[in-house]
Amino acid sequence: MRSLGIGLIGTGFMGRAHALAFNNARAVFELPFNLTLAALADADTKRAQRCASAWGFAQAHGDWQQLIDNPHVDLVAITTPNHLHYPMAMAALAAGKAVYCEKPLATSLQQADAMRLAAYEAGVVTRVGYNYQHNPMIALARQMIDAGELGQIISFQGEFSEDFMADPASPWSWRCEVEHAGGALADLGSHLLAMARYLVGDVSKVCADSQTVHAQRPASPG
Repeated sequence: MRSLGIGLIGTGFMGRAHALAFNNARAVFELPFNLTLAALADADTKRAQRCASAWGFAQAHGDWQQLIDNPHVDLVAITTPNHLHYPMAMAALAAGKAVYCEKPLATSLQQADAMRLAAYEAGVVTRVGYNYQHNPMIALARQMIDAGELGQIISFQGEFSEDFMADPASPWSWRCEVEHAGGALADLGSHLLAMARYLVGDVSKVCADSQTVHAQRPASPG
């Protein structure tokens, strides 16, 4: 059985979630390969070393390019802020490595399309982390729609409720900048759009109304 080396970039809350999943995949699924946690990268070298040790990764890097260049890494999992997805994924694809990228793919359609074309040309496996879409009840809804149990679907109404920045005392972060996050629609609404497409098909037109509830935030806690 051949080995598949996992390289994880990012140690935030999604990085931890991916590490937990990779650690448990071997116990949950009958895998056709030996899954190994080859390397972990973070901009903070000490944090990379600490998390690699705690999460079971063999090596730690303070530079994500070093992780991509690591010969033991076959699959690159990207869990960094959104604006970093593009350069990291493109580098991994250029190296011929499979890519598992958190949503959204990028902060612009142009970058996302370039990533799609690069993946096609590289001929490697790629995935995007729309985790909510894999909830069993969503699969059941898809089955009911496909079977005609709900009749002809003429509309879709969805809501993505997220309150982790509802407190005006919560500090500014990269998610507050369109250049870094892609805006609320890309960062959070992409989950809902992906689900709508999965259930009822492509979206033909979009109408939007947006509001910034908290116009100012502290630079750091306190």
